[in-house]
Amino acid sequence: EYTALYASGVLDFKDTLILVKERAKAMQKASRINPSSMLAIIGVKEEDLKKEKNSDFYISNLNSPQQVVISVSKDRKEEVRKRMQEKGRKVVELKVSGGFHSPFMEPAKKDLEKIIEKLTFRQAHPPIVSNFLAKPVKEPSLIKESLLNQLTHPVLWQKCIEFMIKEGVKIFFEVGPSRILRGLIKKINPQVKVVNIEKVKDLEGGGNGFGF
Repeated sequence: EYTALYASGVLDFKDTLILVKERAKAMQKASRINPSSMLAIIGVKEEDLKKEKNSDFYISNLNSPQQVVISVSKDRKEEVRKRMQEKGRKVVELKVSGGFHSPFMEPAKKDLEKIIEKLTFRQAHPPIVSNFLAKPVKEPSLIKESLLNQLTHPVLWQKCIEFMIKEGVKIFFEVGPSRILRGLIKKINPQVKVVNIEKVKDLEGGGNGFGF
């Protein structure tokens, strides 16, 4: 989403880098205040986890019909992991420094808000699909609000992908040395095409069969 801020003209390149850097610092600080972790739960539906949800954990990412990421305090992590495994679910601990996209990140909101207010936000062209709202946003005020709420609320990845497919998107591009998003998208809708851009030659059609 932060890449999209630059691509859609909301922020210039320098301000985008400043925002990404300061957001990371704010989240790292919040992680020290609220020691927490993230666990990917595979083989579970959102509605099932919501029934179990209590003070033990927060739902942080709705990634696919069978994968939900939760945030949990460090001192309850093993207890929650064991409980999930006893229900026959696969549990993978994410290599991150804290419980992102959850109330554990509340201390980061004030720090990020101060930075956001110093930067110049423009209207998005084209609109950005907010992963907090799972719908397009283009007005600067709504974009700012979404970025702040994203810190403490779940990433609605599955709903974002479903929205874009409904709007007619047939090809998705994953840029970077990984195919994690490809796998998630295919689990959401096996019919859509996902093109991975992992190196420069991929842009020239040398690696994935999709040239420009």
